[in-house]
Amino acid sequence: MKIIMTLGFAFLSLPALLTTTKATPQCGPHEKITEALYKRFLESRQALGLAGQASVIELFVSDKGTWTLTATTTAGRTCVIATGEAWQEYPKRIAGLDS
Repeated sequence: MKIIMTLGFAFLSLPALLTTTKATPQCGPHEKITEALYKRFLESRQALGLAGQASVIELFVSDKGTWTLTATTTAGRTCVIATGEAWQEYPKRIAGLDS
């Protein structure tokens, strides 16, 4: 896996996700990126959160354990930040309750 540094972020190359050169991160319209993640890897959104006022971070995971982390700007441009495998869920703990 090739690591690409751009704008202070490390982007992992996700082969053939989008038609781009290897010197740029995998970015595109949010709809196209999320559609490609589902069609090619069966990954669907499992979590999201705000990163300041300028972007939303989303985590996509498949039943096989592959995962992709993306960042989407307020303009709707989504970039793949990281990808991996062997994702595992842990039971959620509620503060103050013994589970």
